[in-house]
Amino acid sequence: MISRPLMLYLGSETLLSLGIGMAQYALPFFYAHQGLTDARIGVLFSINALCGAFVALLLGGVADRLGASKVWKLATLIIVLGYLGIGVGNLQWVYAVCTALAGIGGSLLVSTENVVLSSLTVSSEKAHIFSRFVAMYMFCMGAGNVLAGFLSPILGFRHVLLLGTAIALIAPVIRLFVRAPDAKAHRAFRKPSRRIIWMSGFSFLFGLAPGLLSQFMTLVLHQNFGGSPEAISIVSALAMFMVSIGSATVGPLIRRVREFPTLSMAFALSAGTTAASAWVSGFWSFSGLYLVRTAASSIPQPIVDASFLRFLAETEYAQMFGVRVAGANLGSAVGSWWGGSLLSQRMLQPLLWLSAAFFFVAYVYIMLLLRSMRHSLQLSNQ
Repeated sequence: MISRPLMLYLGSETLLSLGIGMAQYALPFFYAHQGLTDARIGVLFSINALCGAFVALLLGGVADRLGASKVWKLATLIIVLGYLGIGVGNLQWVYAVCTALAGIGGSLLVSTENVVLSSLTVSSEKAHIFSRFVAMYMFCMGAGNVLAGFLSPILGFRHVLLLGTAIALIAPVIRLFVRAPDAKAHRAFRKPSRRIIWMSGFSFLFGLAPGLLSQFMTLVLHQNFGGSPEAISIVSALAMFMVSIGSATVGPLIRRVREFPTLSMAFALSAGTTAASAWVSGFWSFSGLYLVRTAASSIPQPIVDASFLRFLAETEYAQMFGVRVAGANLGSAVGSWWGGSLLSQRMLQPLLWLSAAFFFVAYVYIMLLLRSMRHSLQLSNQ
């Protein structure tokens, strides 16, 4: 039976993900309609990711000291206020400040949500728990994408952004009533362990590889392939649903073929479909390859997270997720800036090849790292 705190957690996540899904769909179109170029939009996305990376790196240990659930509740409010500020603003400096605020809230949220979720569940299968949670909230974000796509021609992108924000604002209110146990560290500011630092290298590569394209996907489908807002919203929603499907397969896959073969398959599909996208010219063929890549690239992270948690104390969990988010956001920031620059020069094909190459590099890196950690554990147990 689901406990009351867990039920409130999942209910608030449903509303938050639905609202944020609507806002994220409308955001690139909103920026474009405000007269911003691809390069300027890339800079704004980079500001979002860089601010999130800095705060996650700095405050991951603070969350362990204060209690992950307190930071989780505050982060939920911050991210929604950031999107609200973008929706009501009209100046580029306002967009920069508010996207930074949304990035800070998002990074703190990702750093603490799995910690709070883990404290509210009784199970040793952390990879399975995390993957099912990802599947749920990505499904809700996909529903938000669909809703935003069909409402945008009627209401306009600004009003869809504000409507999504209004829905998401209900979540921080609900989360005030969630009571979760916190394992608190003795010190707020601690140097991350070597394992956590090495993990951040993978997070950077795994943020960079998809980050070159992901933030611009809706604009690419519109500008390069002539997609309508309705068709693009369907693809965006399907991408969210593919993340749900990919995440939901993690548990069954690691039971049947184990972790390393699952990682190999996921990265091969991610790199292969990204490279193949450079050779197609149709809207639906390009979208289909992107959807397969999206599903495949959603598989590795829950496996990597669960693998690292086995080597860490509970008081390091929020710091680990914080450093992981910092690395991923830094990679995404570099990818957004680089991707925006390439797209402004009409260089979509080189962008796709570069993305595929970084998927391969990330695969080699994490496989070597996990094998080294397992070997060290075996030696220590002898």
